[in-house]
Amino acid sequence: MVRIGSRKWTGAQIERLIVLIDAGSSAASAAVVLKRSITVVQTKARSLGKPFQVAAAHR
Repeated sequence: MVRIGSRKWTGAQIERLIVLIDAGSSAASAAVVLKRSITVVQTKARSLGKPFQVAAAHR
């Protein structure tokens, strides 16, 4: 069953995601640029073997 709103990733979108990750962008920033949810962007990044860097929590 296909979920409503499900879209396939194009090669250009994957390349853009990799560029954003390599540039140090956050998952939230990449989600805005790619017009996808943060969770979808994070999942795709992990599936590509390039997870987003988690910022250290400031106390």
